[in-house]
Amino acid sequence: MARLLSRYSNRRLSAAYRQVFDGPRAAPVRADLSDFCRARSAPFVPGDTMATGVLIGRQEVFHRIARYLNLSEREIWELMSNQRDED
Repeated sequence: MARLLSRYSNRRLSAAYRQVFDGPRAAPVRADLSDFCRARSAPFVPGDTMATGVLIGRQEVFHRIARYLNLSEREIWELMSNQRDED
């Protein structure tokens, strides 16, 4: 029973993530998060374990969002390789 409830709430949570982060209006936000979370680069900061830990945490957030959006590996790669337009 707990497993069924967990699966149901995961579906609801996934739907909520899609409402926020899916669609054309969300594309610039996803690109910004990809940059901010350093999804395209290694999180290691030589000599600074605290900064490395912060960057690892940012990447975890990026991957959590991608997981709840049910993005394929190809879609994640495309998102990470898109350059954000600077105004």
